[in-house]
Amino acid sequence: MAGIPEAVSAASKFGIRIIPGVEISALYNPREVAGAGETVHIFAYYGMCGPSRPDELDSMLLDIRDGRYLRTKNMLQKLTTLKVPIKWEHVTKIAGDGVAPGRLHIARAMVEAGYVENVRQAFNKYLGDDGPAYARGSEPFAETVVQLISRTGGISALAHPWSLKNPDAIIRSLKGAGLNGMEVYRSDGKVDGFSELAEKYGLLKLGGSDFHGRGGKDESDVGTVKLAITTLCCFLKMARSIWSSAMKDTLLKFAEGPSAANLGNMLKFGRLNNFAGFSPINNDIHVVDFCLSSWLSNDDMEDVELEEPNVTNAFVY
Repeated sequence: MAGIPEAVSAASKFGIRIIPGVEISALYNPREVAGAGETVHIFAYYGMCGPSRPDELDSMLLDIRDGRYLRTKNMLQKLTTLKVPIKWEHVTKIAGDGVAPGRLHIARAMVEAGYVENVRQAFNKYLGDDGPAYARGSEPFAETVVQLISRTGGISALAHPWSLKNPDAIIRSLKGAGLNGMEVYRSDGKVDGFSELAEKYGLLKLGGSDFHGRGGKDESDVGTVKLAITTLCCFLKMARSIWSSAMKDTLLKFAEGPSAANLGNMLKFGRLNNFAGFSPINNDIHVVDFCLSSWLSNDDMEDVELEEPNVTNAFVY
């Protein structure tokens, strides 16, 4: 999520709204048995204030990142055993500075090394969930991820359920943990039976291109999924109250312990993320008003009420 502030800043120049989010790899395992289960991907969408408990989300993402490094090394060892040696430096160069390498980076390295013709072949022959070079990382359980997203003021949605072996059981379990939505609309135009599944469990119907910027014929381009305006309206209608509550939670916590560090967390994903002019003392700028105007549109403002009558005064420096 480190690129979100830069994206928000750039988007503001073109009148584009950025919704902070992250796709989290998780493990669905009804019995929570180590080494078993199925990999699922869960989206977390946040308001302009970001997660209300950023440390909790950051901690989970850090654990996943650490696990990705170990997982990649394990997969490279398996590939070497399979007479398909790939250098660690090759993979990390493809991933880029500061990016935890994953299967896609390994697959691209295999293509460049001439072992496979394309990324799809790399997954089909070696890197897929049942492939001979597959290895697990340190993914948290899917229900835990959904609960954390809910606890930190986000909207949770299940990504590409058509790739799952038993989508109905997984969707039912995640709905019980607090899942808000699921992808239904695909870049190829197919909906299959997933619209009915979303209706069955009362979930938002969403969709996306699954664009990861890796290039090539194996990836749909940005904007290839055409969503109806009603889809976006339903999403924002649900999100408004959740994001407003998260914002209120964030502001109340800041009132209890105002500091430059906490202020930085508050403004991290805001439209105005330069807070160099703020000081914990002797500042005339009203932080609450600043954050509200930065985070919310006029329509959003109508739904925000701070329950504590004296909270506002706590933000005047």
